[in-house]
Amino acid sequence: MTTGTEPATRPGSRAGSAPDGCLACAPVADHAPRPPSHHAVFRALALDTCPADLEIGFALAFQRTYGLPAVATALHATGKAVSRPRERAKDTGRVMYAVIRHGLAPGSPGHAAVRRLDALHAPHWLGADAARYVIAALIVVPLRWLDRHGRRPACHHERAAAHRLFTEMGELMGVRGLPTSWESTAAWADAFEADHFRYTPEAGRLMAATRTYLAHRLPTALRPLAPLAGAAWAALLDDRLRLATGVSRPPAPVRAAVAAALHLRSRGRRRRAVTGAADGADGADGAVTGAGRAPERRAGSPATRAAG
Repeated sequence: MTTGTEPATRPGSRAGSAPDGCLACAPVADHAPRPPSHHAVFRALALDTCPADLEIGFALAFQRTYGLPAVATALHATGKAVSRPRERAKDTGRVMYAVIRHGLAPGSPGHAAVRRLDALHAPHWLGADAARYVIAALIVVPLRWLDRHGRRPACHHERAAAHRLFTEMGELMGVRGLPTSWESTAAWADAFEADHFRYTPEAGRLMAATRTYLAHRLPTALRPLAPLAGAAWAALLDDRLRLATGVSRPPAPVRAAVAAALHLRSRGRRRRAVTGAADGADGADGAVTGAGRAPERRAGSPATRAAG
């Protein structure tokens, strides 16, 4: 397990290597040290290569869990997610980005943050399957967003890194039994949603609270739709999640406008990836997420930002 002290780039690597920014795929000199850890690979993706896309992906991952009645009931019972969604988002973000930034080695800030989160959630245990689903959403949803709309698709090293990092986070919280790969976790999560997603009033209230907060932090490409911010954010959700959270399907013109804007955004970001240009800011001050802004940027990484 990583200690979180690996350098941001491997000795002998070069910017723009295939795929752009992946530490594990970068060509290295013969004298290079051991390959980067799974934590270093995912940290580089989330904080350096595709920060804005991972922000959005984590926001969608957290919202997606509302479709599961056990999660919606537990979150609603705390009261904070409905009455103070911004504060709850920041609290969650501090944990997520402590894990991403520092890893989970004993004594690290990431390890301590997960322990605190586990203690806070102890009175609201979801059950084994629901807890597995929450971890699966963190593994799967952000990279699906990246694949469809981001700077570039995640490579197999990055999928494996995401799977291992968040599986370890789950194990630290007593969540075990996840499938053994990113692909099998994605298939399991899809089947689990089909069997267990259903509407609850709690899910509806959670989504209304957080959607209002997030809708005003749309990606830059969707800023022209700001007057329709709620409908534009709803267009980022699929029908299964909208049904489970009581969100109306946006009108066809809004869905078409969002799809077109995201397509143009993706083309621009992928063009910058080919040329080796830095990933630019996105969203409100580069922050679009339900996970909360991380409190710092890494030196020498102007594109690095956390969720907020």
